[in-house]
Amino acid sequence: MNTDGDYLVTYTVVDTAGNKSTATMTVSVRTPQEVVDARIAAEEQRQREEAERAAAEEAARAQQATNTARAATSTFDPSKYDSSLYAGGIAAALSLVGTPYQWGGTTPAGFDCSGLVQYCYGLSARTTYAQQALGTHQYDVWNAPAGALYFYGSDSAPYHVGIALGNGTMVHAATYGTGVTVQDISGYLPSYYVVPGQ
Repeated sequence: MNTDGDYLVTYTVVDTAGNKSTATMTVSVRTPQEVVDARIAAEEQRQREEAERAAAEEAARAQQATNTARAATSTFDPSKYDSSLYAGGIAAALSLVGTPYQWGGTTPAGFDCSGLVQYCYGLSARTTYAQQALGTHQYDVWNAPAGALYFYGSDSAPYHVGIALGNGTMVHAATYGTGVTVQDISGYLPSYYVVPGQ
């Protein structure tokens, strides 16, 4: 009886002399309140997580639609961009793959995302906010040329930056667990990119 309800139970008792006695009783089965509360809380949590996931997916779709519309009006032609201008910076970043992540880090002892960009490109611009102002924002992120800077977040408040390698990948100082690494952007799609000086 694992379902709440009232059950009619009949039982028989036999003593050592063989005498039988039968009785019937009603048994009420109820789930303890703490179990009920836990089930309700778990379901509410599941619904919250599902709503948050759906909202995040919708926000990502809306951002992608905005970026697609912006990309359609872009006047920047990646094919006319000379990526050799940033070959040294790209090579420097790739040589640092495996360097640990360090918040605020700007040296090979450890980098954060904007510290890596500053070091490899020899920039005075230290923060993601300062670095996003180095060029016009472009939104067709799949066509970002090698050497462009990928940004994550809004136009006015980026929170992460990486260096495009020109083939749908980037090198960036990711997390404490991974440090400086090369990553495909399909799993972590940038919001826009900037070609410094363009």
